[in-house]
Amino acid sequence: MTLHLQYGRARGEISFRRVSFSYPSRPSVQVLREVTFHVAAGQKVALVGASGCGKTTILQLLERFYEPSDGLIVSPNKKTS
Repeated sequence: MTLHLQYGRARGEISFRRVSFSYPSRPSVQVLREVTFHVAAGQKVALVGASGCGKTTILQLLERFYEPSDGLIVSPNKKTS
């Protein structure tokens, strides 16, 4: 079964700069450690990796469900640190 999700088009660039994160329920377990990447406006990106590697966590951080423990996330009209 293949699931295709389509979201509204983001306008502008997205950057993760040395982002680290631990879930509040397990603060001693670091889920992301100094993740850095840049997505240019109009660029298509796929997050690929094994189960538990942080793909969903990255999306949750972009959607502002959580704030990063450290680092900076820059997206259109949003900046978190």
